[in-house]
Amino acid sequence: MDEDFAQALLKENPEFQFTPQVFEREHSVEVELPFLQKTFKGLRIVPILMGEPDAKVCRDLAVALDKLIGRGMMFWF
Repeated sequence: MDEDFAQALLKENPEFQFTPQVFEREHSVEVELPFLQKTFKGLRIVPILMGEPDAKVCRDLAVALDKLIGRGMMFWF
């Protein structure tokens, strides 16, 4: 988990929030993560779950990700 990126993302928009309970029944990351870790050594991720987002939420997330990635926070792309 990339804690620095997660914290930076949460600071970008007050509507973004970390809710640990939503991950209790979500296991797709657990299935995919070993393959990603094997392929990308030193991989750090930030799983993002979205319920039923509207276009504004998607746009806000895209803007926040673009801003943070532009700062070089995602170094392995």
